[in-house]
Amino acid sequence: MQEYTTALLQIVSTTASAEELEKGLALPNAARQQPPPPHSYFGFESKALCSSGDINAHIDVICSKLSQRKAFLLERKVAGDEISLLWFADHKKVPFSLLSPNAMKALSEYQIPLLIKNTDPS
Repeated sequence: MQEYTTALLQIVSTTASAEELEKGLALPNAARQQPPPPHSYFGFESKALCSSGDINAHIDVICSKLSQRKAFLLERKVAGDEISLLWFADHKKVPFSLLSPNAMKALSEYQIPLLIKNTDPS
């Protein structure tokens, strides 16, 4: 069961190694597994930088870290990499989140889809 709130930026690549992705983003890598291509990935979690339960705060933190790496992300997108942001809310938090216009704009500019884990209905 989720005990903390975090947003996970994940890049899955069929051509680049995890080391190339980490070097290109210049962010600390929080991925627990890094298989070699064609299924390597890079993961960066926001929990170390943001303790808020608000999804918008986590998106702001991640996008501020990515501001100098936008061209790299778009290049990886063109190369066929899958880039997504996964939202994991603490199970004690309210089950609904509303994206701010700024968060929607940032995700759109980086062409990053957002995946939200649904809470357990029980």
